[in-house]
Amino acid sequence: MQRFDDDGEQAIESVMRKKGFSTHGGAFTSPASSNFRHCVREIRASYAVVDILQKRAATTFDSGDAQHEKMLLEFWRLAKPNETLRNRISDQWQTIGFQGKDPATDFRGMGLLGLDNLIYYARHHPKSFQRVLEISHHPTAWFSMSIVGINITGFVLELARKGKLQLFFYTFGSSENTFGEVYSYIFDGFAQFWDAQHGITVMDFSRMFKMFQGVVKLDIATMRRPTLLGYTEEEDGGEEKKRL
Repeated sequence: MQRFDDDGEQAIESVMRKKGFSTHGGAFTSPASSNFRHCVREIRASYAVVDILQKRAATTFDSGDAQHEKMLLEFWRLAKPNETLRNRISDQWQTIGFQGKDPATDFRGMGLLGLDNLIYYARHHPKSFQRVLEISHHPTAWFSMSIVGINITGFVLELARKGKLQLFFYTFGSSENTFGEVYSYIFDGFAQFWDAQHGITVMDFSRMFKMFQGVVKLDIATMRRPTLLGYTEEEDGGEEKKRL
């Protein structure tokens, strides 16, 4: 978590002074003042993370940028560890859910954040990722996994912008990793939701995704304790994560 600047600390002390927090030797040292200071810092840290995420989403993928290209190829290696990408421009990209031969054009909506999230999911939750990839290849109820992932990035970023992920940030820490974990959890949940439907095709995606968004929003609004994939998956040891 970033340290507060002097203006931030002064603002906290100004509020505590106006609200009549007790002092000792002119300093705010009571448990109440410590709790208040901690809460304000956590709130500010969560806003700072959302700002970082929004800037990543606004950063266009640039095929001429070596770092961007390196990230894209890393995603291929994570998604298809046993298959060599024959050419940078290739139909093979469609096997992991891009629309055409060059996935660079698919990141326009969410910029680098869309790619960041896909990489995070494939790297940190490979079992779940591969399970979702398999579900996406259903002969009739198929969907384009990477495109869906970019849509999920937009949805989760919207939740963060509206303050709906605060419980996750306060529980696991305000960080890009926590956002990546929420993204992974929601992506896994979407695949389970989709797989449980009967008689659907890709033409039903918009309707089903809207329904799924409603389910997620309701779950978040009513949950008492946030849950992530790391709670249950063997790959993460099934241990509760405190700070990410």
